[in-house]
Amino acid sequence: MWHIHKYWLISANYFELVDTMFILSVMAGNLIFNRVGMWPYSLVTLPGTITHELSHFFMAKLFFANPSFPAIFPRREGDYWVMGSVSFSPTILNSIPIALAPLLLLPVGWLFSLYVFIPATSWEYAIYGWIAGNMFYACLPSSQDWKVAAPAFVVLIAGFAFALYFDIV
Repeated sequence: MWHIHKYWLISANYFELVDTMFILSVMAGNLIFNRVGMWPYSLVTLPGTITHELSHFFMAKLFFANPSFPAIFPRREGDYWVMGSVSFSPTILNSIPIALAPLLLLPVGWLFSLYVFIPATSWEYAIYGWIAGNMFYACLPSSQDWKVAAPAFVVLIAGFAFALYFDIV
């Protein structure tokens, strides 16, 4: 427990307000570019799309779900755009961790910020800040991710309710 406490003290000392503001400005810029058009938006958010889809891919590999290699270029499907995708074989056991894998980008982005972005200088600072901001921007699961995870959540909640009702837990 001491190492975790020490880590937070160290990270709090080095993560300055200017670094936080830079990352937040990248995230705000992504929202602005969303209004400009799909192709400028997809280019600006490319690091986030790549890390988001790779998180699905590696989690699917971990759960033996036969994932396809991530598609990272946007494509139109009906009335909306798909930024990227990874196909896999969902089951009740693997759909929740695979669908919610982008949440792991939050600690990964934090560590990237601490050990790569903050020590950087000059143009590296701008590039690494752009990557870190996009990792934080992409850490939330998409609406499609929630649709994939929803049936497993229903089964999980029903199983938990069953266990509580019959006093199994």
